[in-house]
Order: sequence, then structure tokens, then C-alpha cells
Amino acid sequence: MPDMNASHGLATYYLFDLAWYRDGLRHLFEVEPAPRYTLLYLHTGQASAAERGPVLVAPTTSEGHEWLQRRVEEGIVIELQSAAELDVIETHLRSLTHTLRDNGAVVLFRYADPRLYAGIHASLSDSDYNRLLGPLVAMSGRALGQPWALSQPSEAAMPYTPSDTPFRLTRYHERCLKAWRGQALLQPIAERHGLPLTRLAEWYQQMPAMGFITEHARVQGCERLARCQFDSTICPTLCQEIKSIPGDWRTKLSHLEARFAERGMGERRSGRQPASSQETCL
Repeated sequence: MPDMNASHGLATYYLFDLAWYRDGLRHLFEVEPAPRYTLLYLHTGQASAAERGPVLVAPTTSEGHEWLQRRVEEGIVIELQSAAELDVIETHLRSLTHTLRDNGAVVLFRYADPRLYAGIHASLSDSDYNRLLGPLVAMSGRALGQPWALSQPSEAAMPYTPSDTPFRLTRYHERCLKAWRGQALLQPIAERHGLPLTRLAEWYQQMPAMGFITEHARVQGCERLARCQFDSTICPTLCQEIKSIPGDWRTKLSHLEARFAERGMGERRSGRQPASSQETCL
């Protein structure tokens, strides 16, 4: 049976996405010989993708709980707390299969991915919390090394009334998600190279103007520039120059890195201090 929080009458369940944790079920069966789990896409319009979708687990052994808790700490499983029956939780989670965007499009919602909540939790209204949590008192996890948690009073969770409208994912939510993810990816780079996070964030925003479109290319660009220890913004004229260089983003990045390294070397030879954010951009 699920682990019970005796002081609050709450049971602990776990949620993960097979699209993100592909070996999750196999590993679960290695820990628990007869696990209690539900493929949540079954009985929805996504039934054909059930083995690549969200899974709700009610562990039956202490070993199962311990294993799942470790996966929570690793950022691949979400912990749920609720006083509701398991079938009620299943009904609620299935109601999150799709989300409504501001443009009216109804799209698949990866509600079992821990990274989603880490990015949008700070942008949620009280009604957003209630729609996402439903009969859950709390859900928590980690993403990119950072903990996150959503919670609501028990009175808001129970009794549970199913919603007939999808959760609305607004442009504001999406902006917050992108901003969080960018910051989470850039923070380790800033710490490794002793540069302010604001400078890395500025470079990250400038990367598309130089032809670095994908998230990977943008992060790699910031990493390479940070190694040059040159703390300056990038001028629009240089952005255009780099973008016009033939070749893929790696070729463009080599040229940009060379410019930064050349400028930094020149300043060291002349005895000048590296450019600050108040000085002319490169």
C-alpha cells in the first residue's frame, strides 16, 4: 500500500513519464515483483501511446518507496501526496492529458515531466494550482538540480470535483518556463567561470541573432565565450557579422570565440582591465 503520512492522513504516490524515463517500468519490476501501477494514457485519446506516456505508481514495499524516492532526488520522478483514493487521482491526472494554449490550440501536456513544474510554478495563480493539483495536497520533485514543490490546503483538494476544461498554458507560463530553463542551464557556467549570471543571460538572448538557434547551440556558445573571461555585451554589428559567416553554428562560434579571445589578449598586453558592462560592447 502507499506510504501513509499518519499525522495528515495522506498517502504517497509517484508519477513519471516513460517518454523521459524509458526504462522506468523495467526498473520498477526489478525492485517490486508485483508493482501497483497505471498507464495513464489508457482510456484516453492517447491510448496507443500509453507505453510512452505517464505512469502512476502506488509502491507496495519499502524497497519500492526507497527506490522511487531516489529517482525523485535524481529529477526523473514526481512525488504526490493525497488523501484521495487511487482511482480519483487517476481520473484527475487523465484530465491533464491535454492543455489549452492562448491561441486556442489543444495540445498534449507532459504533466509527468518534473521539468515542467520547475519552470512554471512561480507563474501559477491559485486557480492554476487547484487545476493542476486537483485532489493532491502536494507534488514535488527536482529538475536540473533544483527542487520545486506545488501545494494547496487540504480543504482545496477534497472533496474533489473533476474539471471538464483543460489546464490553460498561457504565454506567460511558457515565457517563465523558458526563462527558468535558460537560467538553470547557465548558472553552472557562470559559477565555473566567475562571471555574473546576468552576462550569461544576455549572451544567451543574443545567440539567435548570430545564427545559434537551438538551445544546445546557445548554451554551448555561452560556455565557450565564458572561457574567454571577457565580460562584455556583443554589439549588433558583430552579431550580424557572425551570422553572415558561411557554415553551421560551430563554425560561427569559432569565429566569435576568436574575436573574444583576441580582444581579451589585447587588453592583457596593454594592461587594461577587462571591459565591464558599462563599457563599449565587443
